[in-house]
Amino acid sequence: MRSPCQSHETYLSIFGYLEWSLVVLKRKLLALVVPLCATLATAASADEVHAATGRNALIASINHAIGLADIDGLTAQYQSKDPVEHALAAMAIERVHGNFEQSSTIAHTCESSLKASEPFIAHYCARFAAANFRLMGERQKAAVEEESIAERYKGLLPAEKLNNPDLTQASLYKDLPPVKVSIPTGVTSIPLKRNPKRTSLVDVTVNGQSLQLTMDTGGYSLLGEGTARKLGVKVLLEKDGNVHGALGGASVKKLGLIEKLTLGNITFENLPVSIIDEERNIIGIDALQRLGAFQVQKDAVLIYGEGATKPACDTPLLLGTTFWGSPPKVLEKIRVDGVAQNILFDTGTTFYLTSNQPSTQGPLQRGGELKLRDATHGSQPVRFSRLTSNLEMAGKNYQVTYASIEDMKLPFKYILGEGSLIDVYLFVDFKQRVSCLLPRFPEK
Repeated sequence: MRSPCQSHETYLSIFGYLEWSLVVLKRKLLALVVPLCATLATAASADEVHAATGRNALIASINHAIGLADIDGLTAQYQSKDPVEHALAAMAIERVHGNFEQSSTIAHTCESSLKASEPFIAHYCARFAAANFRLMGERQKAAVEEESIAERYKGLLPAEKLNNPDLTQASLYKDLPPVKVSIPTGVTSIPLKRNPKRTSLVDVTVNGQSLQLTMDTGGYSLLGEGTARKLGVKVLLEKDGNVHGALGGASVKKLGLIEKLTLGNITFENLPVSIIDEERNIIGIDALQRLGAFQVQKDAVLIYGEGATKPACDTPLLLGTTFWGSPPKVLEKIRVDGVAQNILFDTGTTFYLTSNQPSTQGPLQRGGELKLRDATHGSQPVRFSRLTSNLEMAGKNYQVTYASIEDMKLPFKYILGEGSLIDVYLFVDFKQRVSCLLPRFPEK
């Protein structure tokens, strides 16, 4: 039986498409692609040159880069003469831009090429592809694949390497009913309200009961345990990992299932939700992603159904993700004091802008009037400094005074929050894999 690496034409078709997609998305990658399968075979014969510690470091660097959506760093790795690094960077680049199917195609080629010679790397590629299913909202397919991966690597890798939470929970996830979303044609406008803390709220019904949820583009869907019990939300798993707060805390979350959630005239069926002790009720990016294309404005969120006219936008999507495929973070590249930065757009944060960078503009203030809460803490004072920066976004310049919060535990240097909606709107199209900041008051 011919292996994939014995077919030069097959390789060229895969990477020919990859190269075409990179050009379309204006990525600065190599103009000439070296055939992956042949070079991976060469790398396999020289495996002794690459110690296990080197491969561990390579995987750690890829995982770090996808978390930050570091396209520049991944592009440099893609240009590496090490064909394994080249392949891992290629599948990571596609994931960062939301092209999960193409990312998985490359990951499968990586696995089939290296399974015999470098099973550690091949196993990583296989699980990377399984995680892409989670990022597409297909937890059932991811669970089936996790079981298949464990079976085909039995005897090739130690049992402790194969056992992971995604595998142990696979039997539950693969039997979940599929999520169904009903979206009307045209543009649907859902009003946003403000609570006293100024977060964006939407009115929904959950299992027929009315509820207000925070619209949180920087988080995933949550319900407080008391609220979930009141609404009759089914608990499928008593311990489904931990939720980590921006202030460094962590608490156990349960897995629940909302049988029916109605948002305006949009309906979700069988929507998974995390349940935590803290009373935080959120509709997050995992649910918004299923809408395909949406725009968050100051007073409304617009949902673009079939046939809708969308805003002009050709900026490639930037998604920060974990290796195992937890809900993505939507990042926007803007300039802060002249330096390009990947910034998390998080409507769950009330401020215009926040940072966790060390201050050079003034003394650190401790506590005082600034208090924060996250998913694992009640409100508490934090240490901060007041900074002023110039932001270049949506074709305009904005001077913003904001807080740099020393206690905030986030991988991103900056967060653009709900307060920025006075100047810009967020448009995201997961189907077309683009996102843009739009000026609230465009030039006439």
